[in-house]
Amino acid sequence: MSGCCIRIPVPSSGGGAASPLGLEEYVSSQSDSVFASGSAVWVTTGKTLVTPALPAGDYRIGAFYQCSCTILGEGHWRLRLDGISNVWPTDHIQDFGSDDVVFPAYRSRVIALAAGVHTFDLQTQQTGVETTTTRASVLELWRVPPSLVGDNIDPCVCTLQEQQDAYALTTTRQLAGRTFTTPVLTAGTYRIGLSLNYNITSGSSFDHNIRQISSALLYTTDFRGRARGGSGFNGAARYMVREVTLGAGVHQFDLEILSSSTTSVNLGATTWTLHRVP
Repeated sequence: MSGCCIRIPVPSSGGGAASPLGLEEYVSSQSDSVFASGSAVWVTTGKTLVTPALPAGDYRIGAFYQCSCTILGEGHWRLRLDGISNVWPTDHIQDFGSDDVVFPAYRSRVIALAAGVHTFDLQTQQTGVETTTTRASVLELWRVPPSLVGDNIDPCVCTLQEQQDAYALTTTRQLAGRTFTTPVLTAGTYRIGLSLNYNITSGSSFDHNIRQISSALLYTTDFRGRARGGSGFNGAARYMVREVTLGAGVHQFDLEILSSSTTSVNLGATTWTLHRVP
């Protein structure tokens, strides 16, 4: 469905047809490099976004990254702006509970930027003489609110899947059946996002990734979550984002799931979004 996509009226030769919400001054940086550090002070992960010269205004900054840390201490992450200030007043501090947990972290906020070029740098440190690891990342920025002359993200497509399903997982990979089918697309770069809610009811771990059906996984490393206890769908909420290059035509994606052992998982609502980006 496309009802979740906000539309704004714009002048047109056809008499004012609707247009997808624009993204003005859109810029992003995606990296699959792996950075591991045992530093007890802040160090750069090499995940950096350098903007072109921007006009002064309010901008939405988003930071997605795969993160992990050995278990005796905690992993810390922060996003620095121009080497001077932190984007968020509080750091992301994560206790992983197990060495092999790979967590999908995502944060966003609106900040005021002065005119000029700006640099965003994802940094990490650890406590407890441990090692933090930062893998796939996406840093993204656009101006808000968009103007009528903003760069369009067209088409804007989303699908909400509200069912609740139970899975008996093993080390054999399987598709969850939460298929996301695009309309006919023109070739280009697209931003795909997936949010999900799950709960491990028995067993140890839940691994997941996004599969472009009949093609490749979107992430080199699977995400892994460990059992949290509780029941129902009050477990973990996750959000993943990725830029992908797609050819012209229809494309399908699904959530690919497995476990490091025999594990029972309840999967709640999933929401897919797709935007074309400049």
